[in-house]
Amino acid sequence: MHFCTYFDHNYIFRGLALHSSMMRHCGSFTLHILCLSDECYSILKELRLPNVELITVKDLETFQPKLIIAKSNRSKVEFYFTCTPVVLLYLLSKSDIGLITYLDSDTYFFSSPEEVFDEIKGASVAIVSHRFPEKLKNLEIHGKYNVGWLTFVKDADGLKCLNWYMERCLEWCYDIVEEDRYADQKYLDQFSSIANGVIEINHLGCNLAPWNSKNYKISFDNKNINVDNQKLI
Repeated sequence: MHFCTYFDHNYIFRGLALHSSMMRHCGSFTLHILCLSDECYSILKELRLPNVELITVKDLETFQPKLIIAKSNRSKVEFYFTCTPVVLLYLLSKSDIGLITYLDSDTYFFSSPEEVFDEIKGASVAIVSHRFPEKLKNLEIHGKYNVGWLTFVKDADGLKCLNWYMERCLEWCYDIVEEDRYADQKYLDQFSSIANGVIEINHLGCNLAPWNSKNYKISFDNKNINVDNQKLI
């Protein structure tokens, strides 16, 4: 399995926690980390974490020179958001990667993601909803779907959707809410109209978060944390 994430040195402790949880629960995997600062790259290079491959911003800019222009006309965080589809497409351009999953760097695994990958098997793109409770539905102005988990397959529909996503983010990726866009996130709402094979992940144990946990009964047994009747992933 191939995963990717990104962070700078200020977020590195979260990325290390993600990696640690993956070592326990993700079996055979490679985590591709886009280092968003030189300090981040230096620290991770020295740590030599197992199952990790490092990517620099320069690597990404060589692959997609329009990123250099984007860096000049948006804030640092907005530039980071812009990198989301670019790093995904950069990795799918490698011959040995046929499926890639992006994870936010503050994600943490409590069990194997195998059940999620079983659910999305056969899809070209997989996205996950915020699942806001009714009293937080107003937050959907930022997008129904959350960038925290994105899976793309290297097939015609997956690449069509991902290329569209990259071009939109390169054009406009700002921390501003507009009717059909917000940062790198609200574009996800349009994926199903761009390409076939887009699936919403329904597993309740995927993307459990502070904003949606009150939707569910959280329970514990000797082995797992459970979200209603499904295992927390």
